[in-house]
Amino acid sequence: SADTLASARPAATVASHGCDSASPPTLTACAAARDVEPVAAWTSLCGVRCPSFWARPSCPNSGADRRASSPASTAETAARALVARLRESSRRNETPVEFEKVAAEAFGFLGFHSEWLGGSGRTDVLLTADLGPDEACRVIVDCKTTGREAVTEAAVNWLTLRDHLRIHRAQRVVLLAAAFEGGRFLERARRESVLLLDVDTLALLLQQHARQPLGLDCYQR
Repeated sequence: SADTLASARPAATVASHGCDSASPPTLTACAAARDVEPVAAWTSLCGVRCPSFWARPSCPNSGADRRASSPASTAETAARALVARLRESSRRNETPVEFEKVAAEAFGFLGFHSEWLGGSGRTDVLLTADLGPDEACRVIVDCKTTGREAVTEAAVNWLTLRDHLRIHRAQRVVLLAAAFEGGRFLERARRESVLLLDVDTLALLLQQHARQPLGLDCYQR
């Protein structure tokens, strides 16, 4: 879905809803350390804590960096290509369907059964994590393109999201965009139990999955 709204300064990139974890762990890149929002996002989406390797430090002389300096694996190459397409298509208001389709590919890369649906009365992307013979987790993904700095709350139809949740018999709702406005938007998303997932966070998940995949049982509450 495209928005044509005024630009707004983005605040926190991810709203973590219902997460019972403590402060998210960090990935350390030598002297440059930063909080890793994918941990909060992943925990919210899955309903479980993330594996400990998220917090594993990385330094130039570590084995991880030695592996990174070797020729890129097929998975890492595919992840980089997906990230580039996600970032480009998320900023194109004139072609929202392209962003939806790339998003479906990205979640498929993470191991979901991922379907691009789109169209009236249906979610943009439907994700299913098969966890066993009688168990599955379903997630609806609403994709928002923007040519502005960030997507605002006015671009979201909360009633439609609830309808899609019911129609598709899903357990989780995700809004995916290049960036999100902060403030009341984040508070409303928390109240609606909607996860705001920005493209940079999804990119980190893709890159991590290319190096060390997570099993779909991570999505079981």
